[in-house]
Amino acid sequence: MLDQKQWWMSKTVWGVVVMLISSALSSTGIPLTPELQGTIVELIMQAITVGGGALAVYGRVTAKTSLK
Repeated sequence: MLDQKQWWMSKTVWGVVVMLISSALSSTGIPLTPELQGTIVELIMQAITVGGGALAVYGRVTAKTSLK
């Protein structure tokens, strides 16, 4: 595996985060189904993608130098 990515771009990391939250909620009587957990992870990944695009646009709009 030679490709590298930021930790927050990993579906595995977000899957574990959602699983831990799901476990905590289950212990308080609020269950999350595996399907809902998968949906939450996909929504997080989409939000990261949109956020990255928005940050790129913001960076270009507020840049102090122009592009050639």
